[in-house]
Amino acid sequence: MKTSCNIVGDLMQMYVEGQCSHEEKQLVDEHIAECAGCKARLESMQRAEPQIDSVPRPDRIKRYIRIAIGVVVAV
Repeated sequence: MKTSCNIVGDLMQMYVEGQCSHEEKQLVDEHIAECAGCKARLESMQRAEPQIDSVPRPDRIKRYIRIAIGVVVAV
């Protein structure tokens, strides 16, 4: 099943921060192997200066839950 760039884009920050589940990481890895645009965006995010606050804030936790639900529905 082909994953949309929107779903992968939503997962990228968690991917860079190492906060993805194994399944989410695999989803991103498979997508960027085929999508040059998303691969370039991810590489840019990985080169960016690390964020000082890498601990999830409550507003980010709600976003992560929403993304995870979207991934489950998409799969």
